[in-house]
Amino acid sequence: MQSDPLELLDKDMDTDIDMDVDQARSRVLALLDAGTIDLEALPAPLGHPLSDAQYRMWLADAAGGPSTVFNFPSVMALRGMLGVDALRRDFQTVLRRHHVLTASFVDLDGEPRQVFSPHITLRLPLVDLSGLPAAARDVQLRRLIDADGRYIFDLAHGPLLRLTLVRTASAQAHLLMNVHHIISDGWSSTIMTRELIELMQAGIEQRRAILPEVPVQYSDYVYWQQATLAEGGADTLLAYWRSRLAGCTTLRLPLDRARTPRRRVQGETVIRPLCASTLQRLHEVRQERRHTMFSLLLAAFKVLLSHYHGGEDICVGTSVAHRPLPELESLIGLFVNQVVLRSKVSPHLSFDALVRQVAETTVEALAHRDIPFERVVAEFPQLRDAGSSPLFQVLFLHNNQPRQAMQGAGPLSVTSIALDNKVARFDLTLMMSESEDGIRAEWTFRNDIFDRATIEIMAARYEHMLSRLLDDCERAVGEIGLHTDEENTTRRVEMDERVESRARKFVAGRRRGVSLGDIAMVDERPMQPEAGYPLLMTPAREGVDLAEWAGSDPGGIEARLHRHGSILFRGFEVTSAERFERFASTICPTLNGEYGDLPKEAQGERIYKSTPYPEDKTILFHNEGSHTHCWPMKQFFSCQIVAPVGGETPIVDCRGMFQRLPKPLARRFAERGLLYVRNFVEGLDVSWQDFFRTDDRKALGRSLDALGIQYEWTGTNNLRTRQAGPAVACHPRTGDWVFFNQLQLHHVGYLATEERAALLELFDEQDLPRNVYYGDGQPIEEDVIAEIGALYASMSISFPWQSGDVLMVDNMLVAHGRHPFSGPRKVIVAMGEMLAASDLPRAPYPFD
Repeated sequence: MQSDPLELLDKDMDTDIDMDVDQARSRVLALLDAGTIDLEALPAPLGHPLSDAQYRMWLADAAGGPSTVFNFPSVMALRGMLGVDALRRDFQTVLRRHHVLTASFVDLDGEPRQVFSPHITLRLPLVDLSGLPAAARDVQLRRLIDADGRYIFDLAHGPLLRLTLVRTASAQAHLLMNVHHIISDGWSSTIMTRELIELMQAGIEQRRAILPEVPVQYSDYVYWQQATLAEGGADTLLAYWRSRLAGCTTLRLPLDRARTPRRRVQGETVIRPLCASTLQRLHEVRQERRHTMFSLLLAAFKVLLSHYHGGEDICVGTSVAHRPLPELESLIGLFVNQVVLRSKVSPHLSFDALVRQVAETTVEALAHRDIPFERVVAEFPQLRDAGSSPLFQVLFLHNNQPRQAMQGAGPLSVTSIALDNKVARFDLTLMMSESEDGIRAEWTFRNDIFDRATIEIMAARYEHMLSRLLDDCERAVGEIGLHTDEENTTRRVEMDERVESRARKFVAGRRRGVSLGDIAMVDERPMQPEAGYPLLMTPAREGVDLAEWAGSDPGGIEARLHRHGSILFRGFEVTSAERFERFASTICPTLNGEYGDLPKEAQGERIYKSTPYPEDKTILFHNEGSHTHCWPMKQFFSCQIVAPVGGETPIVDCRGMFQRLPKPLARRFAERGLLYVRNFVEGLDVSWQDFFRTDDRKALGRSLDALGIQYEWTGTNNLRTRQAGPAVACHPRTGDWVFFNQLQLHHVGYLATEERAALLELFDEQDLPRNVYYGDGQPIEEDVIAEIGALYASMSISFPWQSGDVLMVDNMLVAHGRHPFSGPRKVIVAMGEMLAASDLPRAPYPFD
């Protein structure tokens, strides 16, 4: 049977025996050799083996105890229904056809086996609510449905199928059916419903039911799958996935709370139908460009996720119906498999190109889906964590199958009713469901790590982004912002309110001798005209209060900062931490008071001392926090005590750095990014306890997971972290491309020769306290390191500090360092206006 591989994604989502298991297996293999799997059910008194997917569920049940995690509840509304006895008889027929529905799972000498009881008698209790008033009847029905979904199955005692018939009127009823996922999947539910409807219809019409033959049982499939993989197929498939998923990292999501070591699966669902205009445009683009709906919807979803992730490497999972043989098409069982769909969401790609890339990678993944997902996971033990699902944290599904409905020749009709069973097996699942009414997005999320409001915002942003991407499929995806029009309006209003508030404060200060005319009482000129920065601003008369003057024209200061990248305020007598903090908070009300391992200044609430770095060592150029998930956009330095010798704070224009990079190197940095590796070794540099401000390993692990930072414990008390970061970025306000990173500060190649030699004698390269690589983990070439160093040196601007100086920099437009010094020196620091990596615009690269 030939099908479009992408369309297959829309679908899911042993008689009594005399032989032993070995004999049964041998017979399967013999029939395989003969080119057929047309088997009679094979008796196995010791039970049958489990498929990989079944084994994973059995193991989870054994380790964590019985739960509702793998329940598969459903409800069918029946009109003109048969009697209870007839309905029970129809179910018994389905059970006799599909033995897996009668399975129980037993532990035999430490190995789980599934044992079938095809002659088991199925219970079908009847609850009659037909005599209740409509309101009370609906309440009771809802309670019964909820209770049925919470039922806990005992895998050792079948059947793992629970039925309840609820009569709501004389010729109306609801059939509540709950199946454990270990014996069924989404496609199987459709098969069961279809067979049941045919049996009921045949009973009404007093004819023989027309049902497809069931030549094999699920246990036969398990033998066949194991034999196929044992014959070498697994090696080839695993080799593909090892290569395809190498370097895969945890997706950064806007978590409201950190993941806990014991993963919870309580969930909620936010449902948001696509608006009519977006739906119409979606169908138009699909027809015009011959894309599948799956690829269009997934590509837009990946653009959204790339904003939150702050990177281009996006891994999303999906469920596929793995029924590789025609004989399995009409068989009930657990056939669903999961595959990882990895894409590079480069901001310069057009949406049309991204959709085609997503389609190609999806088809390729489907071509390698025959290996059970559990075996792929086993190849990446470093990515396994109890607090999160391995390899991917977000699942994407597309369901274009209408809800089961039937109107027979007689009075019978059956309609499937949608349920929310309040289970979230992944951090986030987006199900795009098509029906005659349109398409609706169903966002199921773990409510222990997300607030409902966060997902509602995400859902609104997805539809906004999808609509804008569809409007111009040739437009670069990086040009589409994360925020909706409503959000942008709100942000503008809030900014206007802050400006007005500052102006009111300034007017209130006029009685202290300050007037609006003081705005013109400040002189300004570039300190180094040939470079254009920093802008030097000095009072044109005595008595100008820097904080009050700045509060009168914050927009003007912001414009100057964006133009010059840095401003040096000199002569305003900012000679205390209190005055400095007052000025900095006037410009930036959101000063950060909890930043890394920097020591706090005692006289200020949100002021820090200088980095505790040896006085005789140079601090190389870096953009503050650029190697982390968020960083300050504004940074302030205040010189309280001038060092007798040295101690300057050199700066470099990052726009100029980017412009002077050779284009091939700029492209390499843009596409590959950087990977910062840090080893916190006892007695060397800062300890992990001081840096992360905790001595609780488990709490630290949860925090690192939430931030998408890979980590491992490499010694008794040594920690290694790996964190991806940009090498170049687009400034979110000016639109300028900048060389934005901490490459020079972290790379071992910038150490003095003797220091580097000493460290490499003590440590293997992977154990060095700090180092940085290309984003894919490959080393950065020595000539590149030398070229970057020479470029920084040639563009460096330095000036001697004066007491009371305040240097304000845009942290993305200007990098800073520190020269060695001797004698007393005190420069205090403030930072604010934190920006997350996910807020960076996805602008097209200027060298394309």
